[in-house]
Amino acid sequence: LDAHELLSGYLSGPAWLALLADTTMIPMYYYGPSQEDIPDRGLPSDNPYTLNQSLSVGRFISWDIQDVSVLLARTFFYENLCGEVEGPDDWHHRFNFMFGEGYSETGGVFHQIPYSREIRKYGFTTKVYGDFRNSRQIAELLGIFTSANYLEYLGHGDWFWFPASLYGFDSYSKAFDVAHVKDWVYDRPSIFLSAACLMGRTDGLPSQMNIGLAMLHAGCNGFIGATRETGQESGLTVLENHLIVDDWSIGEALRGEKRIGTELP
Repeated sequence: LDAHELLSGYLSGPAWLALLADTTMIPMYYYGPSQEDIPDRGLPSDNPYTLNQSLSVGRFISWDIQDVSVLLARTFFYENLCGEVEGPDDWHHRFNFMFGEGYSETGGVFHQIPYSREIRKYGFTTKVYGDFRNSRQIAELLGIFTSANYLEYLGHGDWFWFPASLYGFDSYSKAFDVAHVKDWVYDRPSIFLSAACLMGRTDGLPSQMNIGLAMLHAGCNGFIGATRETGQESGLTVLENHLIVDDWSIGEALRGEKRIGTELP
């Protein structure tokens, strides 16, 4: 480390750590949490490394090695796939927000609506979709999650779906689930950010059951999600500011968020 100045480089410059394996091999061990009433017991033994404030820890992960190869290719040739900027309202400048129902409206009112207005001064065209405009059918019709550079969802979730639309009849058919999301076609390599329970959980599950991996399979280039249940501490403002205002990469933004939000989960 000293000879090659790796430690100082990680602390001050870009720092990436990629883990390539299935969820049986990495992590090799799951341990029980000290808090007995935590549901979904068995915490991955490599999760504590993500709390290290000097590392940008992420996962190149997808359904199979073919999908991982495509994800790597989308990353290496990201600028080519994004193409040239065509105008102030094109894909590069779009940021679509969606908040769910069932008390998730507070996230829309206190974060998404004001934040969507704030980033317009940085050249973004923003839209916020909330109550009665957040079903999967409407999202697919309008291309809410497939035609914008940045995407954000705030609401209820699980590892296999996020049921944004809860009011009215038949909320199940309006949910965003793996069975439908896997067949989406992304215009270009988008970034999906979520503040919802469990959408980032991959450990102990078949990879085809995870909603985030279904999006990567469909062509999304990055997914941010929680590996366990979350509450009011779940927020995206700091991370998004690093991406948009500071123009940092996903890894650098994750590391920066950890350095500012130092309270452990």
